[in-house]
Amino acid sequence: KKDESRKSGARKKKFPSSEENFKIKDKFEFNIRCLAGNPQLSTITGLVSMPDEEEGWDDVFFEIGFYKRFPAGPRKDATFHTVFQDGPGTPITDFRNSITGHPFIEKYRDGALKWLPSYCGNQYMVPRNICHLRFAEILLCYAEAQARGADPSADAYAAVNRVRARAGLTDLQPGLPQGAFCDSIVAERGWELAGEYSRWFDLIRTEKVEEMAALKDPLDLQPLTTPSIKIYHAPIPNSEVLLNPKLGLGHDAGYGTDYPE
Repeated sequence: KKDESRKSGARKKKFPSSEENFKIKDKFEFNIRCLAGNPQLSTITGLVSMPDEEEGWDDVFFEIGFYKRFPAGPRKDATFHTVFQDGPGTPITDFRNSITGHPFIEKYRDGALKWLPSYCGNQYMVPRNICHLRFAEILLCYAEAQARGADPSADAYAAVNRVRARAGLTDLQPGLPQGAFCDSIVAERGWELAGEYSRWFDLIRTEKVEEMAALKDPLDLQPLTTPSIKIYHAPIPNSEVLLNPKLGLGHDAGYGTDYPE
């Protein structure tokens, strides 16, 4: 009977396609599931990512330089929490006049009121699923991968422009050379995947840590040491080098040796 129902088309599709998911605000493809009431809740939001003006802890916020460079539009509005209020009828504070002076993250607030940590009643952790892959990221991965091996194709442009169109932006400049196109994709990943644990790894693999550090706003937190490719990765443990001295070749080149004390 099951086979017959499948052949007859009687069985209905239960889940939306990736194309349909792309139209949904969060557009999650794969994520770690967290449940309300579960002790393994996420600390991606809650008090740790709320400003002092909302009785938060001021722990997690965006850099001002990143906020200024972020293209204006609905995606920017959905990404940044910029107006703070501690309850109905209380004064409203723009982030520029706040204690930290930085914008906070909006995209993981689960629709909570500005002065509440989350919708589930837990002030410290929330049942917000942690995103690992979205359809927009698949499109950007495709566009970059194609352009890394050849001049950007029409399909690569179509992929990134789908992401930009949903974000309320115009199409990417046509006719970009290979390097400029790939740099544009890396920048687009920064805007689209802000707060989704991707940016640092993108900067490491493209060796852009120094470039982005130079773009920090004077009011941003500054590095403890001058960024260098030599500190992109942690040093190989000495216990491993003793087992295989050839692993110490990286140390001889200075890699992993420039960390501040």
